[in-house]
Amino acid sequence: EGNTAVYDLYRELADKRIKYYHTPFVLNLTKSFEFAFLHARGRFITSIGADDGVYPWAVEYMNAVLPYMKDNNILHWDRSFYAWPGFSKEQENMLAFKMCDKTEVSKLEKYSLGDSFSDMVDNLKDCLYRLPTCYINSGFKRIFFKELLASTGRLWDGSNQDIATCAIILLNNRFCYHLDIPLTIAGMSGHSLGALTNSVDNYFDELVQKINKYSRPLYRQKGEYTARKVEYLLPFFSG
Repeated sequence: EGNTAVYDLYRELADKRIKYYHTPFVLNLTKSFEFAFLHARGRFITSIGADDGVYPWAVEYMNAVLPYMKDNNILHWDRSFYAWPGFSKEQENMLAFKMCDKTEVSKLEKYSLGDSFSDMVDNLKDCLYRLPTCYINSGFKRIFFKELLASTGRLWDGSNQDIATCAIILLNNRFCYHLDIPLTIAGMSGHSLGALTNSVDNYFDELVQKINKYSRPLYRQKGEYTARKVEYLLPFFSG
């Protein structure tokens, strides 16, 4: 309510190729991403947040490599990183900025997911952005999401769309394509929905422990169960 910055930009650009959609009611971050992806109509889909950036050559390279991706629907690329002022004391103003030498031939390669599956699962936090996610470091042919929706009824589950996307891709794909140049800049801002979501999640386990320990005597907890936040990270698969 009252946040019209995106709509104002849409009106300012006045480009018929740009479509503006507003959710019917307030959605959490994961479902907001899902709403946007389900409404996208391009043949290739990627996403960007308000605190992120796209390199000037990004669309050019995406268009160039798509014809070579006939046997796979996933493109992963290098990304840069910037932490906005006030994000965190450890990362504030941190900049990891990659450049592209357009005189060199960019390398599109098949990136094996199966060969390092166990290592990735065991160290998911450390290698998260080495994997394709729905946000900031990857793009997908729209057919990828159409097939996923048809088979599961949703694009992802859980409280983190990036981790859910990683799990889905690792379980269902032997490889993806990787482009060894940066196309996007991931910005981390303390004002972003992602940061606000994380600040809530950090207190989730502690809150559950307090509720179970102090709010009810032990005999009243018999047969009760309260999920911990880690159980919301990965999607549910049946069958």
